Amino acid sequence: MEKSLFETFTEMFKKGGDIHINPKNKGKFTASAKRAGMSVQEFARHVLANKDKYSTTQVRRANFARNAKKFKHKNGGTLNSLDFIKTNNPFIDKPNLDSVRKLFDNYKKNK
Repeated sequence: MEKSLFETFTEMFKKGGDIHINPKNKGKFTASAKRAGMSVQEFARHVLANKDKYSTTQVRRANFARNAKKFKHKNGGTLNSLDFIKTNNPFIDKPNLDSVRKLFDNYKKNK
């Protein structure tokens, strides 16, 4: 049986969003930045400007660091913006939007 949009979002919120970093990898890029004597963002810029000098894994971590800086970190990201969903998701039609609205209302009440 296919999950409803409401169930999908509910599961995503329970897990803290849809980006998960393996616990054994947390802090590795920060440690590399400290060893290089740079901040995380400085090191990310440096790695991305010199991709040929770094491993694919390190380049991916640098790219993630640059993108993660833009996240709204409270509650895992910009999750309470119905305008974003309405304007940027072609798969949500009006009936489903009501379900999403209920989901966000419940989420706000419980945080």
